[in-house]
Amino acid sequence: MKRKATLRGAAQDIARLHQNEWGVWHWKPEKKLRPQFKGQSLGKDPAAAMREAKRLNREVEAWTKGLPAAPAHRKPRRRSGPLTVSQLANLWRLGEDGQGSDHWRGLRERTQQQFRYALKVVEAEFGDDLAEAVTRSRVKNWLDPLKRRAPAGARSYCIVARVLFGWGMEGGHISLPANPFSKQKLSSGKHRPRYYSFADIKHLVAVADGRVNPPPNSYKGQDQWMPRPSIGTALVLAFACVQRITDVLALGEQDLVEKGGVTRLIFTQSKSQKKGRDFELEGGVRIDMKLPPLAAQRLKDAPPAEAPKLNWQPLVVNETTRRPFSDVLAAIRFAGVRKRAIAVDPERWGHLDGMQMRDCRRSGFIHLRKLGLTVEQIVNLSGHTLEAGYKIVEHYLPRTAEEADEVAALMTGEL
Repeated sequence: MKRKATLRGAAQDIARLHQNEWGVWHWKPEKKLRPQFKGQSLGKDPAAAMREAKRLNREVEAWTKGLPAAPAHRKPRRRSGPLTVSQLANLWRLGEDGQGSDHWRGLRERTQQQFRYALKVVEAEFGDDLAEAVTRSRVKNWLDPLKRRAPAGARSYCIVARVLFGWGMEGGHISLPANPFSKQKLSSGKHRPRYYSFADIKHLVAVADGRVNPPPNSYKGQDQWMPRPSIGTALVLAFACVQRITDVLALGEQDLVEKGGVTRLIFTQSKSQKKGRDFELEGGVRIDMKLPPLAAQRLKDAPPAEAPKLNWQPLVVNETTRRPFSDVLAAIRFAGVRKRAIAVDPERWGHLDGMQMRDCRRSGFIHLRKLGLTVEQIVNLSGHTLEAGYKIVEHYLPRTAEEADEVAALMTGEL
């Protein structure tokens, strides 16, 4: 159970100064002061935190009186002595000019967001430690219990810390004989063990459309339900086109191109793009396919709602906002569809519990493989590398005696 954030001593008289549940002091400006002033971690030393909070409050007071405004991107405060882990992290995120180090700016926005979350956890544990004083044993003592409670979290936090320290060592910001976060025996990421069958997709789409409904009062929250055909469309596009759900949610009519009387789906997969010159996205796997009949029929039967607030027409439109879905909101809406789908017949559809929208791409790949297509053929549609395609087959389609018998029966001929 987390202890409540408390204020101690004279800090109660200092505006915007707070202490979190780990004992770390933070200066938190009101929303109206952003983005001119950003919240800052001030460490665990109360006296130092109070001094810094007072200085920041004086800057706010000067700015509100019309004096020169503080820059939107504040330079990280440097110290002449060795850097703490928090100071190293700030230097990585903000750089010398407040815009971020070149390494940080070279990361994708989604990656930066994930790294920021992991850094909060790392800083809560090591923030006030001198970076050069962090040892492998110190890291191991922190990681071992975390591995037992949340192995996936332990892996992600350690990887981000390893990247941070690696950047600091290569840039000469810290001097260490070895990265203390390396070689910590992290568990490998586990593949989700299940996938959708075609019957699963068909059922989920019917529920999303409101064509199939569970028995009255079969589960809590049923009265708040409204059909979500957009979620059904997203499932079909991800499954039929064998694409990531994030790419599907970003597709628009501009990605459907008529060529020779045939509708083609042409776009660049976002995850494969990298930041290049001037930190702009470049490259990426280019997808160019005839729109699968299953997807084309879905768009014809359930055309997306108009999006009048945009200058482009998405293929998946939120019925409430008339805008594209964010990944998070789409997952929330899908959870409601999945819950109803299971409630229709828990015995038949109970296996859908825990399934996610992101499972659709892999499921489409497996569906095509079961139909007899080769991995080499399917990756032309999905954009996977051959190595990734074979890993999918190896993990989700284990060898069976029945398939071995079918292959053995073909070994015929006269000698």
